[in-house]
Order: sequence, then C-alpha cells, then structure tokens
Amino acid sequence: MILFTKNDCEKCQWVKDNCDLKNVKIYNLDNNSEALGALAYYECVIIAEKELPILVIFGPEGHQNITGLDNIMEWLGGKKGIVLVDDCGDNCRWER
Repeated sequence: MILFTKNDCEKCQWVKDNCDLKNVKIYNLDNNSEALGALAYYECVIIAEKELPILVIFGPEGHQNITGLDNIMEWLGGKKGIVLVDDCGDNCRWER
C-alpha cells in the first residue's frame, strides 16, 4: 500500500498518527520529486489537487485509489480494528 500525504494536511496527519502503517509506503508530496512521480504513475494527480490523503491498495486486478479520510478509515478499519463511532460526514470520529 501507498499513502500520499502533505505536511499541512490534518486528515493526513490523523491517519499517520492513528493507524498502523508499518507496511505502507508513505509519500509526502511537499517538494518531493519521487513522490510526485509516484502520484502520476498511480493516476492520482487530479485527485490530489482536490483532496488528501490518498491510499493506493494493490490487488490481483491492479491498484485502487481510495480517497478521503472516511473512505480510508473504512478500509483500514476492517483491517486494523478501528471503528466508526459517530457518522458525521467529513468529521467522523473513529476509535480503536
């Protein structure tokens, strides 16, 4: 898995602080040509202009881009035991 983030992104920081990402390659897009190249390779440039973080997961049929905190946490929650406590749109509250 790959996680695209930026320094000034609260949602990105929340994911990094609250999830077990030891098997996730984290690319910080701030002044990082390697990260920007990977962003283009995984077809995420237009997505990143609108929202971050972006989680790229890999499966038998290729890769899938998961965007937005709610969707990323829904996917990671099933994997890491993080559950939705309060469904409130963009400001959902998640707990372990």
